[in-house]
Amino acid sequence: MSNSQVIFWGKVLLFWLLAYVLYHHFFVEREFGPLWLHFQSTWQWNKLPFLIIATLLMPFNWLLETWKWKVLLKNRTSFNQLIKGVSAGVTFGFITPGRAGEFIGRTFYIEDVNKVNVFFLSLVGGLAQTAVTLVAGSIMFSLSHFYQPFIAGLAIGTTAVFLLFYFRFDLLNSLLATMPFLANRDLVMQQADLPSLATLFEVLLLSALRYFVYLSQYVLLMMAVGIDLSAWKLYVNNALVLLLQTFSPLMPYLDFTYRGSVAVFIFEPQTKNTIAVFLAVTLVWMINLVIPALVGYFFIWRHKFQLLKQT
Repeated sequence: MSNSQVIFWGKVLLFWLLAYVLYHHFFVEREFGPLWLHFQSTWQWNKLPFLIIATLLMPFNWLLETWKWKVLLKNRTSFNQLIKGVSAGVTFGFITPGRAGEFIGRTFYIEDVNKVNVFFLSLVGGLAQTAVTLVAGSIMFSLSHFYQPFIAGLAIGTTAVFLLFYFRFDLLNSLLATMPFLANRDLVMQQADLPSLATLFEVLLLSALRYFVYLSQYVLLMMAVGIDLSAWKLYVNNALVLLLQTFSPLMPYLDFTYRGSVAVFIFEPQTKNTIAVFLAVTLVWMINLVIPALVGYFFIWRHKFQLLKQT
């Protein structure tokens, strides 16, 4: 089989994997029908601005992620190419556990870059986002009705560990370099390629901005579907939802069930409208993952056809 045929059938396989994930979510894990009926029966047109703003925040969310990615790479790749790579990464992350395949998509649009560096820099970016989620979640947990000293201490301890790994990634890299299997195959970063302290702080700031955008999308969509709580309670509760979601290493279609269950657990003491909570989580999932994954597939499709023409 020629290279062009391998590329073509790989593209077809990716399409069917995406289709399977979507089918599994909407028709196996959770029936979409009842959610849609609830949306139709309870929808109020005066809530439309919340839905529109939450949707418009999606590209801003991924633009921030692309900016963060550009800061980490420190190369001359254009922003346009990088956003295509980030979108393609969402597509691959959509079908892999813990979104581990994201870095594969990102490499498609980066030229003359060490792919090992791409993997580890992607890991650093993920650590930054997780650290921000843990910091914000720990603070909000201390202000919530769920507060318990032991759990708060555990959350703070976990946050400290993530921040240590993030700011001293060089120590982790040095540890990996002592492993012959990795070192002999050049599967570790060179010390000169590690991000500087200034870069780490900039990436952490961008991660915090992206977190606030994502958190605001949750709040806006819960307002849109009629969750009758104050904006402050919605921010606190959704920060806890994101904190607990951080510990789900599952593929997106299984992870979604976990996300919905976590949201219901957090909100149930304050509202009995749990189907609306699940609907809001569904909308967040569709806006922030499904749409970007489909856009990413479009970029991959175009990229593969360009390669086919060259062979």
